[in-house]
Amino acid sequence: MARVNVKYPCGTEVMTKQGDVPGMVTAVFIRGKGRTYEFSYTKDGTPTCCTVEEIEIEEVDDTRPMIGF
Repeated sequence: MARVNVKYPCGTEVMTKQGDVPGMVTAVFIRGKGRTYEFSYTKDGTPTCCTVEEIEIEEVDDTRPMIGF
């Protein structure tokens, strides 16, 4: 079985580039050279998921300074 590299493995915290919706990658679909991700998030308190292309999301930057204690 061949090993395939993905930009966002399952469990990666990501955000949509449009609308800044925070969520998490919960599945990766690999078809040929294409990668599609299942993006899970909450909307109005309800768990929701959708399928997005790699160019629609970006990894959450955890290097932001902490405020408080």
